[in-house]
Amino acid sequence: MNLSNKGWVQRQKEEKRDQYFRYAAHQYRVKHYDLAVEYYLAGIKLDPHSLIGYLDLGKSYEMLGSWAPALAALERALELSPGNPTAQRRYKRIAEEQQFFQAFSLSLPPLFAASRRMYPSACFAPPAQSLSVSDTRTSPLVKSQSLSEYCNRGEGKTNYFQLEVSPKLSVRPSELTDLVISATTEVDRLFRHSPRQTSKTPIRILVLPARGYVVDSKPSKPLQPEDPLMPGWATAKYQDRTIFIRYDQQNRVMRTLFLILLRHEWVHLMIDQLSAGNCPKWLDEGLAMAISRPMMNSERQYMMEETRDLIGDAKPGYTSASFSRLDLLFEHPSDNRQRADYLRARLFVEWLVEQSGWDSIFESIQQMGVSDLPSNDLALDYPHESENRKIDRLLTQILGDSPNQLYYNFLQQRT
Repeated sequence: MNLSNKGWVQRQKEEKRDQYFRYAAHQYRVKHYDLAVEYYLAGIKLDPHSLIGYLDLGKSYEMLGSWAPALAALERALELSPGNPTAQRRYKRIAEEQQFFQAFSLSLPPLFAASRRMYPSACFAPPAQSLSVSDTRTSPLVKSQSLSEYCNRGEGKTNYFQLEVSPKLSVRPSELTDLVISATTEVDRLFRHSPRQTSKTPIRILVLPARGYVVDSKPSKPLQPEDPLMPGWATAKYQDRTIFIRYDQQNRVMRTLFLILLRHEWVHLMIDQLSAGNCPKWLDEGLAMAISRPMMNSERQYMMEETRDLIGDAKPGYTSASFSRLDLLFEHPSDNRQRADYLRARLFVEWLVEQSGWDSIFESIQQMGVSDLPSNDLALDYPHESENRKIDRLLTQILGDSPNQLYYNFLQQRT
């Protein structure tokens, strides 16, 4: 083969490799991580020295909870490019995630475990040591199952909640029952929720397939939504006494993720019921994040860098009146800003619990559900109040300072 032919063959391989990588990136964006892995492997087969291929292959394996092959892909990337900062950062993060999921506890995070009250629970919670969060595979298809046999509310049995699994999934409700009971019982006790406060209408937990889109392998074809219940990017949501959770059967740590997601949305449910829907989003999301799982070191490091940048915008002499950012959380459209806002709300709420105690936070949420909120007899020291000024005044009355002033104090202490 002459040189011109060799060059043509090489260009053809490179074009085919790039095509596979584009398909892989597309599948990753629409959360079809197993297909992304297949396309990255196909591209790497054509070019075993592709740094980008191994970097993104590791990230795709990460999203499937496949820690060993993810770390192996990044080790190969470091062989190709020693000291590569992206490979090092991803390797460190995935190694921490592997340890986190292997050591994950069903108990509430320590900050809230000490505050949990032994109030009557709607369901009997199995001992934590009897529960397993390891992945299992099943074959029978079961559409739904009532959990009334596990719940007792004084006189006879009732449906405190009902778990319904899509027939498109092979997991059975009975396989998730213990996780549901454990997650909801702990949160119920923390929010002092007793079975007698429960509506006769059961709380619905709908478990949906992870794939919410009909997707062509080629990125040029537009996506069509398959399920109107949830937006395609969401993994879980709470709305009107119903919790929706996407269940990815390809993910090896999905049982653990299911418990975390359910606990997160159950916190939203408790707060919604207590506050009559009046809780500010920063407090609602911050508590859901903080209660659902411990924070990883990589997340804390990320937020330390973000907070330094945020405080850098506050010139000397600025006060909370000129640095009112709390009300701006969750208003950023980009994914990176959304992630930072969720983590920042979490850290701020944890700080509030440490400063004021869980009883004060709980009282604040409970009072939000009362019709007679404080009148405007408190002078707030910042001009940009949130839409619900009465809620801000209530928080100021109970916590001793305005939410934005407290947020400003929190940011200053973190620098």
